[in-house]
Amino acid sequence: MRATILAGAILMAAGVSMRGPAKTTALVAKACGGKEEPNCDEHAKDNVLPPCMANSEIIPGTDCGHVSEVIPKFEKSVLVGKLQGTATNTISDADTAAANAESAADMAEEAAKMAKDVGGKAADGAAKEAKDAAKKADDLATKATEASGELETSLDDMKTHDLKDTGPYAMPEKKIQDLKKKTAKAVSATASANQAAAVALEEAADAQEVMLKSAEGALKLITAIVDETEKTVDTAKELKQNATWAVKDVKTLGKPVGDLKDKVQKNIDDEEHEDQKPVFEAIYENLDTEMDGAKKAAQDLDKKVVNDNADLPKAIKDAEDKNKPLAEIKLEMERTGLPPDSIGKSMGKIKSLETALKDLKEEMFLVDQGIKSVVKRIKRVGRSADKAKKYKVDWAPPPMTPLGAIGAGKSGAGVKLFL
Repeated sequence: MRATILAGAILMAAGVSMRGPAKTTALVAKACGGKEEPNCDEHAKDNVLPPCMANSEIIPGTDCGHVSEVIPKFEKSVLVGKLQGTATNTISDADTAAANAESAADMAEEAAKMAKDVGGKAADGAAKEAKDAAKKADDLATKATEASGELETSLDDMKTHDLKDTGPYAMPEKKIQDLKKKTAKAVSATASANQAAAVALEEAADAQEVMLKSAEGALKLITAIVDETEKTVDTAKELKQNATWAVKDVKTLGKPVGDLKDKVQKNIDDEEHEDQKPVFEAIYENLDTEMDGAKKAAQDLDKKVVNDNADLPKAIKDAEDKNKPLAEIKLEMERTGLPPDSIGKSMGKIKSLETALKDLKEEMFLVDQGIKSVVKRIKRVGRSADKAKKYKVDWAPPPMTPLGAIGAGKSGAGVKLFL
């Protein structure tokens, strides 16, 4: 593909357009600069005469005969596009690394606190290592976030540069070098944050292992993660219900909006409202656009919660399954007052549950955002419908759940800030 584009650039620079009927004889137009047309009988593989090429004609212009200028412009345009794509990916990587480092720092900090509470030389040592690792991970998470922000600013600055009359090749070199510099800084910050996160998780695991050697420490550790899982699962189930309501509300909204569109269309078609036809056309288009947006948002949300194989229900079940054996260990420790029989197996169960809990929270975040998006769309549909009222085209909002009820508030009465 690039070779084809490049060939086209060369031909354009030579003054050859890729349009027009095939010509196997001398061209009517003169070559660049007014030169006489060549003898196309001499055109051959080893003697290429651009004006004699099939499907071409000479088009005099500013680029005619300037191959040496067009090629660098083309290559610079490609470079600018690649830099912008790389910067976009780097921003995403840096944000992810920052989030992971913050999560690891929280885990290490919590493990350090519990180990410190247990006390003893080994526990105190593990607590200090975990605390130090947590601080470093937190600091590097901040740096990754800052680097991501700086890169995004640089990228936005480049994207807002007006190139409509020129092309990407006209991008100022200063902006290109700034983007390169900020990208390199973000890449470095991402790597550092990822490394710090790995160390923090390792130190947290070491502190947990020390705790499992004592009855008090083991009970604190296992109780903390079991209780957190149960609380998170309860919240996830409530979130799933809200998502179901949001999807249902969009379906409920469909019929009255369809009826309203019919009324608006009637006003567009009749002669009585001829003077207001553009107004009604705009109202109809807005209703159509906003309702389509609400339906699309609801479909995307529905895929995450619609059945047991959807992402959120699967994550809930996985967390419940991983939590069950640890909950049983917790009950056994409370009954006997002894630490777990196998520290290694218990650590494995804890790590497995921590992973499941992390995955569940990620799915909850996506569903939470999906609900807010649907509710926002519902509100926009309502505002579009209210515009019709101003022109005496009435509509009656349907009965809906508190989550999506028209007029229920900025975010909808049922929207809860879960995360």
